[in-house]
Amino acid sequence: MIRITILMLISINLYSQDILVVISHDGDFKILERDYCKDNKCVNDSYTKEIGYELADRLKCNLIYNYFHRSTVDMNRSPKLAYDSKIGEIFYNEFHNRIKSYISNSDSLIILDIHGHIGSEIMLGFDGTEPLYKLGDELMSEGYYTIPNSNNTTRPKFGGGYITETYNTHPGVKVIQIELPKYIRFNKIKRNKFIEEFSKIISKYGT
Repeated sequence: MIRITILMLISINLYSQDILVVISHDGDFKILERDYCKDNKCVNDSYTKEIGYELADRLKCNLIYNYFHRSTVDMNRSPKLAYDSKIGEIFYNEFHNRIKSYISNSDSLIILDIHGHIGSEIMLGFDGTEPLYKLGDELMSEGYYTIPNSNNTTRPKFGGGYITETYNTHPGVKVIQIELPKYIRFNKIKRNKFIEEFSKIISKYGT
């Protein structure tokens, strides 16, 4: 079973230092809605929490999970856009300080930043310096249409957010934003199949 430590509404498991799974957009706790979300739809990336927990358990790796709904604080935005309240600022800083702590305690780290979208493909986001064609090709070989891949090098619509852009600049760190389509996330059988196959792929990624 996955081991969890609860800290200020952010949960972290304690395993190896090689991989870190980050779930920032599937929290349930709502308080002090951001002004942006009063005029725009701030929805969760449903079932990314379940995917993150199962993936971390399979990989025996670290996990950070944000309990707050993104209408309160958005961990994948710059501070200026992420929160409007003091409580949002406190937990935003705690979340990112935890990521920095894992980075500082690891010589080589892959951060898997898991999100969801309503399209039909898997989108891999990166910082632009290392296209993820190899990873895309391996997912394609398992039957998941993925961009980018070696035959479609177009940067996807969701090509990496604040977490990807910020932490990919650290030496020895690779951050991959993984945008999963609804058909994988909302179907338990397909979700579990993806977790099994992706965990095998990512275990050898970068080796």
